[in-house]
Amino acid sequence: MLMVGCEDHRFAELDSYLARRNEFVGKKRARIQWLNEKISNTEDTLEQLELMDSLFTELYTFRFDSTMFCLAQMRALAEESGNEYYRDLFKLHSILELGMGSFFTEANELISTIDTAHIDDRLKYKFYETMFWTTNYMVEHTNGTRFEQRYKAKNRYYRKRCLATTEDPRYSRYIPKVETWNLFYRSLVAYDERKLSLACHYSKLCLDRCRPDERLYAMVAFSLADCYMDRGMKKEYEYYVKKAAISDAVCPLKENLALQHYALYLHEHYPAESKRADRYIRYSLEDARFYNNRLRMAQISDILPGIIDTNQQKLACYSNLVTGLLAIMALAAITLIVGIMYLRKSRNLISRQREELIENNEQFVHLNEKLSTVNSLREQQIHIFLDLCVVNISQFEAYRALVKRKVKAKQAEDLLGYSNTTMLIEREAADFLSYFDKSFLMLYPDFVEQVNTLLDPAHPLTQKEMGRLTPQLRILALIRLGITESSAIATLLFYTPQTVYNYRSAVKRMAIDRDRFEDQVAKIVGV
Repeated sequence: MLMVGCEDHRFAELDSYLARRNEFVGKKRARIQWLNEKISNTEDTLEQLELMDSLFTELYTFRFDSTMFCLAQMRALAEESGNEYYRDLFKLHSILELGMGSFFTEANELISTIDTAHIDDRLKYKFYETMFWTTNYMVEHTNGTRFEQRYKAKNRYYRKRCLATTEDPRYSRYIPKVETWNLFYRSLVAYDERKLSLACHYSKLCLDRCRPDERLYAMVAFSLADCYMDRGMKKEYEYYVKKAAISDAVCPLKENLALQHYALYLHEHYPAESKRADRYIRYSLEDARFYNNRLRMAQISDILPGIIDTNQQKLACYSNLVTGLLAIMALAAITLIVGIMYLRKSRNLISRQREELIENNEQFVHLNEKLSTVNSLREQQIHIFLDLCVVNISQFEAYRALVKRKVKAKQAEDLLGYSNTTMLIEREAADFLSYFDKSFLMLYPDFVEQVNTLLDPAHPLTQKEMGRLTPQLRILALIRLGITESSAIATLLFYTPQTVYNYRSAVKRMAIDRDRFEDQVAKIVGV
């Protein structure tokens, strides 16, 4: 939730009491029920009237309809008993309640029936107090009209009469907490005379004598808040108007004004707290409807639209802000998705490149191994070639020495006979073929197997001895080395050309593809 404004401990105490509104109302209902039960269980008329007076005290700022019902019962009982005191007290209570409910015509009709010259001394102060509050409601009701000043004058008159009565021993002895009420009226007079510092002084003295669960506490705290507001001391105003609102909630007073004024104050001075102001003014409207106070409902109906309009403007602002944030978030999300797709593509590319690199590296390793093998074979071939050269040189030297010795010994016939023998050639041929077989199989270790793949499986060529080739295989080996002429093959293998031809023809007959057999042999891959 987006919070803007002064959301802090300044509202904590008031909000905690407002959250308990139902609890305080429940306690009030319990007291009312207890008094109703006491009245029902009492047969003594005077005691019933006293209990009804107490019931009125609980009801008159709580619920208008219930109070009027109580007063109707009180009137009937007072008329039945013929008790003048309670008949006049009933009228005063009715005047006060009708004034609170804005039924001023009915209130004035009742006022005209009271004989103020002969009213009981016990009710003298009650009469002035009732008239003070009734004219006060009339001032509020006619605010801004030409009748306002007339009712203000009456209100000042009855306020002074209240003050004088609290100081008159004949009547003050009938007033509960008379000194506290005296301070209250002194503060109102000082405020009316614009002696604001003195008014605050009297109000504080009065407040110290009251409990928060008394209506007088709420009234004094509210008057003190107004006094500080007129002095431009907003911090003190906020403190005492909240105290008044708390007292209204604790009593609980459904005919209240503090929370309504504080809501308007927040709306005007703390625009960021318009939501809180809306909540407070709705509490006040709820109380006014519960009490059925037409004046308060009319006042609130003038305030509420402005607060609602401010909240709607804030809501529109928040909506635009949220829309902007959502657009930014959407753009960020799109950017993020594109980034993720790019990263994924890059990662896949890197992965493929890494796989290719690994594959190339493996091929490189394989080629290195193959090259190492080839180098090793080359060294072995060189070694075989050198061995063959050494053998030939040795044989040549031995043959030269033999010739030299025979010549010196004049044994020409022996030398001639030795040269005519084939033993030397056969031995040399056998050595050559052995070296050839060994060298070729080093270069083509799978030569025999690859040749057999080209032949009919029923007629494979086999080696009679490991490491040695058969005549057919030697002929095919020379063909693989690029020697295809039968005469050249015959010379190298010490065969006749016809023998070579016969071997080649015999092998071709066993081939799967006779026409391309020798070409296929020439393509056999070695190491």
